[in-house]
Formats: sequence, C-alpha cells, structure tokens
Amino acid sequence: MKENLKSRETRKVLARVDRKEIVYINHIIESYDGVMIMTTVYPEEARVEFNISPYLYEEAEQILCALSKETSLKIIEKDENIVHE
Repeated sequence: MKENLKSRETRKVLARVDRKEIVYINHIIESYDGVMIMTTVYPEEARVEFNISPYLYEEAEQILCALSKETSLKIIEKDENIVHE
C-alpha cells in the first residue's frame, strides 16, 4: 500500500509567465516526458503550476532555470515538501 502512495507524490512549483508563451513553455515541458506536468491555474494572471516527480526534482529545477533565462517564466513559490494528491 505504501508503494501506491509514493507513486502519487509530487512537488509543486508556481510561476508567472507571459500569456503569449504558455503554449511554447508547455511544449518544452512536454518534451521532457514524465519529468513534470504544467497546468494553467490562474489564466487571467498567467500563473502556471508545475507538478514534479520528487525523484526528478533536480532535473526539473534545471529545466525551469533554463526556461526562466529564455522566457518570461518567473518562479513565485516552490513547495519543498512533498504534497499527496
């Protein structure tokens, strides 16, 4: 039973982006299959949430850091704790 819970654990990162870049950023995230999933949580404010596998958190941080240098992506909040969905 404990193994099943582990498979549903994620870390969350909240960011703000330029609305014009949401599709582009999402395509980049999708190209890293299985590292994280991007969801637009506040479309009117262009805020997005990244749900990240705890096992791939460091890789996801590197991807987000690179994206923040090339796009308008700005990290607002990082959830350093694992969140159970």
